[in-house]
Amino acid sequence: MHASKKAAVPRPLTSHERVVTRWAIEHGAGEAEAKARYLAQLDRATVIGECQCGCASLEFAVDGRAAHGKGREILGDFATMDREYGLCVFASQGQLDGVEVFQMAACRPCATLPSPDVLTAW
Repeated sequence: MHASKKAAVPRPLTSHERVVTRWAIEHGAGEAEAKARYLAQLDRATVIGECQCGCASLEFAVDGRAAHGKGREILGDFATMDREYGLCVFASQGQLDGVEVFQMAACRPCATLPSPDVLTAW
């Protein structure tokens, strides 16, 4: 994730953040059992960090515990259909860790998570 800052108070995911993250897990790589585990964690996740660059990248805690990005694995890797932005959902050591939105070319940061209807797998 880009340089992040810890939120002073954890916050719930917005409905849009939850929908996009759920879609990315469901449509990403991995077996059904692993997907089910991460989807269950999403229901208990809070946002504990947001990117300082202005993009929509998020860092999660599950049950109040942060994963800290160790042993990170990609659960889903997508691009917007216009290939302007990419989106990845991550886990670390078996725990849902966050969502990263990144620029594909020199353009403005993606201030909101792209909707599932504009995402496609690589």
